[in-house]
Amino acid sequence: MNKIYFVLATWFGSGLLPKMPGTWGTIFTFLIFWFLPEFSALVFVLIILVLFFIGVFSSQQVEITHGHDAQIIVIDETVGYLISVVFLPKTLFVWLAGVVFFRCFDVWKPFPIRKMERFKGGFGVMLDDVLAGVYANLVLQAFLNHGLHG
Repeated sequence: MNKIYFVLATWFGSGLLPKMPGTWGTIFTFLIFWFLPEFSALVFVLIILVLFFIGVFSSQQVEITHGHDAQIIVIDETVGYLISVVFLPKTLFVWLAGVVFFRCFDVWKPFPIRKMERFKGGFGVMLDDVLAGVYANLVLQAFLNHGLHG
């Protein structure tokens, strides 16, 4: 297996951290993007799309040796988290709330998120987190539209 696939699928090794690899991957994504300059909405969406397809391919490669949706694969959390905050203001409150809501939906997997896991290969790895990110984003949008932000 090419090392670059492993590095990307584990999101630079954050998926190798003990106990909660998905949470570590999400936190690592938050930290990387928090300290980057703010992107336009179009650039942010393009980044998400590129990472989605990189995630599909790299996770599929890592699955060959580590099994379907192995816990060390966290690029799906990266994409899901970024979806949870896209089109939202880059404030500490919103972005940290994005971490919390995304992880809640990712773990809880309300309908139809769990059904996305039935897809084979890299798409099966990525799609449940994409939908968890959409759910988290909708909740945050609702909070922001009702004045509950910092």
